[in-house]
Amino acid sequence: MLKLNKALVALLLTMTAGVSLAAEKIAVLDVQAAIINSDVAQERLKAMREQKEFKANIKEVEKLQEEHNNLVAKLKKDSAVMNQEQLQAQTEKISEKRSDIEHVYRKLKASEQKLMQDVVQELGPTLQEVVNKMIKDDKIGMILDAKATLHVTNDYNITAKVTDKINQAK
Repeated sequence: MLKLNKALVALLLTMTAGVSLAAEKIAVLDVQAAIINSDVAQERLKAMREQKEFKANIKEVEKLQEEHNNLVAKLKKDSAVMNQEQLQAQTEKISEKRSDIEHVYRKLKASEQKLMQDVVQELGPTLQEVVNKMIKDDKIGMILDAKATLHVTNDYNITAKVTDKINQAK
């Protein structure tokens, strides 16, 4: 995720290079959100989530979560009558289930992040063209990364407009 954010910030900085600061408008853009909310990204995410392997991993997480919850409930119910060894064994089982859940969950997240990195690379040039055109047409003098702002009103946020123009371009 950190690589993706660094790539997005670098892309944003290159898009705004050479822009005259004499223009009067300031805008805020969340590059990642603009790309993720694009039709291309949403279609790819949907297709990935419908893949057999992805669905199997989701079911595995759900199954492991249910098993984990059952182990926790059993521990709560029977802990008063368990000896120290039984308590430790049950606690270890719970810990193992939690680790299994985290492992499968990380696999799911990694596949989503890989997909998003691919989409960012694919749509990067289009995003750059769209933003450069908006800079010229709307006389934008400065674009700030939305993640670097504490507060911004919708009047300054151009993320949705950029997403719309990306969708129109594709």
